[in-house]
Amino acid sequence: MISSSSNKRKNVLDFEFFKLRKKEKLNQFIYQKVSNNLINLNNKPKSLDEIDISNRIHNIKQSVQRINKLISELKQISDKPNK
Repeated sequence: MISSSSNKRKNVLDFEFFKLRKKEKLNQFIYQKVSNNLINLNNKPKSLDEIDISNRIHNIKQSVQRINKLISELKQISDKPNK
């Protein structure tokens, strides 16, 4: 026969387990919502300003690459011994 104290303990443990499961489900729900919002933000169409900024950044990167290439070529020329 189960004593009343062990029965109470079992009920407390069951209740604690129930609270943990509820909290876990809530956390999963929140995680899913946050994940979906992040995905939606990434898939959001860009505004014209964002596209313009993106294009400018791309152009600047290309300019920097060209400048670096020219600097490297100039270094190679300057490193060659004079004939």
